[in-house]
Amino acid sequence: MCRIIEQTTGVQASGSTVCHVMRTNGFTRKKIQVVAKQRSINYRSHFMAEILQFSPHHLVWIDETGSDARSLVRNFGYSLRGLPPVCHRMVRRGKRISAIAAISNKGLV
Repeated sequence: MCRIIEQTTGVQASGSTVCHVMRTNGFTRKKIQVVAKQRSINYRSHFMAEILQFSPHHLVWIDETGSDARSLVRNFGYSLRGLPPVCHRMVRRGKRISAIAAISNKGLV
């Protein structure tokens, strides 16, 4: 933030000064809410219409857990009090190390 202020205004400000001014003007530090740019209400509605055609005992859900490059992305930001900090960005996974589990309505497969 200090660098952006200096580049746009030519004024040098310390990190503590920037934080003080933001706090004075009602900004608080919170976890950033990430919204995938690829997100689509139409695709989700279409998926729900398709999946409802199947009986629950025909479904197997697969879940993955692991680590990837997203752990290097900033998770906290500032916004006005009462509003979430939102960051729209491309969600890229990069190289993953992962574990996969499959679950049906009868338990682990």
